[in-house]
Formats: sequence, structure tokens, C-alpha cells
Amino acid sequence: MSPDGKKIAFLQLHEGRLGVSVYYRETGQGELIIKSDRVDFDTLTWKGNDHLIHTAPLRDQGFFFWGITDLSGEKQRELTYQEIGDT
Repeated sequence: MSPDGKKIAFLQLHEGRLGVSVYYRETGQGELIIKSDRVDFDTLTWKGNDHLIHTAPLRDQGFFFWGITDLSGEKQRELTYQEIGDT
């Protein structure tokens, strides 16, 4: 749930992959904001009320991808990569 309590972010199955969706409590509407045909998103963390930090494990390549997106899903940015197995 967003810090202001108005939105809920969740992972949603879409065409066999986990994408990122947001549900707007005031309107009762939800939407898929990020999808991929090659990775499943794994974790979500709010950064303020209007951005989500997400991870996607790319196991075949041996690392996790960390990114940030606005709630439209149109302004995505890579943050970093971490090798699987690193602590």
C-alpha cells in the first residue's frame, strides 16, 4: 500500500508472466503498468506515493535487475544489477 493509503501495488499474472499492477482505492480501478515477455517481477517497494522500486530475477543470466517506475509505467529507469547469490 502506498504511504498515503490510496493505492495498492501488486504482482499480477499476465500472459504467463508476473507483471506490476496498481489498484486505486478511491476509484476501485486497477491497471497493469509494467509487463515483460521474458522476466517475472519479484518484489515491489513504494518510493513516495508515485513511484515503485521493483526487482526481476534474471536467473538464466545470473543476476537480479532493480528498477524504478512511475505509476504510468512509462518512466522506467534501471537502478542496478546484483549477482544471484550475493548478500
